[in-house]
Amino acid sequence: MEGSSKGLRKGAWTAEEDSLLRQCIGKYGEGKWHQVPLRAGLNRCRKSCRLRWLNYLKPSIKRGKFSSDEVDLLLRLHKLLGNRWSLIAGRLPGRTANDVKNYWNTHLNEGQEVDVLVTEAAATEKEGTLAFDVEQLWNLFDGETVIFD
Repeated sequence: MEGSSKGLRKGAWTAEEDSLLRQCIGKYGEGKWHQVPLRAGLNRCRKSCRLRWLNYLKPSIKRGKFSSDEVDLLLRLHKLLGNRWSLIAGRLPGRTANDVKNYWNTHLNEGQEVDVLVTEAAATEKEGTLAFDVEQLWNLFDGETVIFD
């Protein structure tokens, strides 16, 4: 059984391992993950290879700051789907489930979503348009009266 194999490397990936994995995927394509460690010459389990590729090395992964459109969509999807990060990420092209979850937990969790909506609304209001949906804000505050300074 793979999990009981001795000598499999764990922990941080090296630049050399990343390069070997990229070359292997480039040559053979994605899939058949059970063959990847052997083909690539890696002393890693297939799950580790698959996750490294899908979450970090795949060229289509989008890195960097979330756009205001992505944040808006994330808020709407989270309201609809809850913490189902894979489903949400599937609707945010180039974003991984882990990236979406981490963004939510560091920027939007515990009422911070309201700050984002109000800040973005204020920024676009200066441009002459009102960007946030009043009903959406009302729902976020659960109908409580809130005074903005």
